[in-house]
Amino acid sequence: MEWGRLYLKGLLGDTQRKTSERMALELQVNVRDLQHFLGQSPWSKEPVLVIHQRLLAESLGEVDGVMLIDESGVVKQGAHSVGVAPQYCGAVGKVANSQIGVHLGYASRKGYSLVDSQLFVPDEWFAATHAAHRKACGLPADLAYQSKPVIGLTLLQATMKRGGLPFQWVAADALYGDSLAFHNGRRPFEQIALSR
Repeated sequence: MEWGRLYLKGLLGDTQRKTSERMALELQVNVRDLQHFLGQSPWSKEPVLVIHQRLLAESLGEVDGVMLIDESGVVKQGAHSVGVAPQYCGAVGKVANSQIGVHLGYASRKGYSLVDSQLFVPDEWFAATHAAHRKACGLPADLAYQSKPVIGLTLLQATMKRGGLPFQWVAADALYGDSLAFHNGRRPFEQIALSR
């Protein structure tokens, strides 16, 4: 619990770049301990998401709210971060060595917030040539490739399953809208949202 509080304090602090090393130094704690908490601690994000989603519903929830699905990228210099690969990175507007996260947001007239996120792991990471790399990064052995639209749909479905966050619309760019799996998968949720 204490490391979670310290990490949150670091994220909300004045440190320009929010790396674990810079935050640990600013908080005057052991760098390796904070890195261990972030990288190796076994904890589930689900209880946190349940609370977060309930608070969002109470503070921002409106029946005509909008779920927003999109991805963002972070440029990386090396090849050791999970999911890093040469791929399109919107932050620089071109293909770059980067990590991509798929994000689910929520917006209403009362405001907006991030609801959930998941790292996109490129298909090439599941090739036999990357087996040692996957193991070194600590990826679960049973993890399978998922496209960005499938990840977006999974985030949306999990949010709907938790319940309580009202919305009428789902907004996403063409990558998602052109995906048959995403488009067909969200139809039942459109009906649920519209029937409220």
